[in-house]
Amino acid sequence: MRRFLLACALFASVGCQESAGLSDYRVSGYVRDPLTGHALSGARVTFTSDTLRSKSTTTSGDGSYDLRVQSDTLLGQVKAEKSGYESAQATVYFDSSERRIDLAIRPLPSDAGP
Repeated sequence: MRRFLLACALFASVGCQESAGLSDYRVSGYVRDPLTGHALSGARVTFTSDTLRSKSTTTSGDGSYDLRVQSDTLLGQVKAEKSGYESAQATVYFDSSERRIDLAIRPLPSDAGP
């Protein structure tokens, strides 16, 4: 019985090691202001896998971004941030090697003080 359990544990660990390889994916899209519809250049976009592998880029003048990432899982998060705006994030599921994720980030409320 002990040998059987040891063999099962060894088989399970080998299976996990083989599936833990990295795969290449592409995540791209646009970051916009939902109130005006304008593209936001200079926003920081970060992909983070569920196992915390991450990669970042900055949006271009038309608000687009393009990240080529390596991940060991099929799930992750894409987050957009820009000074003066609330951040936004979306879940990415890699059911194909390329995913388009558009994000909308709202301007922070201005203080309407006296």
